[in-house]
Parts: sequence; structure tokens; C-alpha cells
Amino acid sequence: MAARSGRTSDRDPEASRRESLESHEMSKKQTEAVSGSRGLVTKHLKKGDRIRIGGLGILQCASAPPAWPQPATGEPIQIKASKKVLRAAKELKESV
Repeated sequence: MAARSGRTSDRDPEASRRESLESHEMSKKQTEAVSGSRGLVTKHLKKGDRIRIGGLGILQCASAPPAWPQPATGEPIQIKASKKVLRAAKELKESV
């Protein structure tokens, strides 16, 4: 795997997550809670469940099929299939 954004492939992803959470001035207990819930959320999204978080939005995995739009040049370009996960709540959209 090639390096991206200054990160190397030999870096521990769990350590990176902890550093990210700690940089947001969260206590160690809060950091562990967020890290632990990530696995649970991932498990439910893979099963196709919807997860509603008040004030944030709905987490649900939705597939977007590949597309071949025609840009101004007339040449078709391929956009790969992808998955979308978050549908933001109205409160979140308005606050940002």
C-alpha cells in the first residue's frame, strides 16, 4: 500500500485512531467508548441496519451503482460503484 497524506502503511491504524480522538481533548474513558462503539456500528451497518443518532443523522449503508456521465467534452468517464453511509440531520446541516 502506498503512502497517502503523509502516512505510511506500517503505521498502526488503532494508534492513529487513538491519537485522533485524544487530539480532540477527550478523556481516555471517552476515547475507549468511541473506539469500542465503532466496531458495533460497523457490524450493524454490514447487516443492513439503520442507526439513528439524534442531532447527527442516520447511518445506513446505501450502494451507488457505477455511472458514465458525459462531461462537456462528450467523452464518457467511468465513476466506480461506491457506498454512502451518512444522511445528515437537519440540525447538523443548519449548524454547519
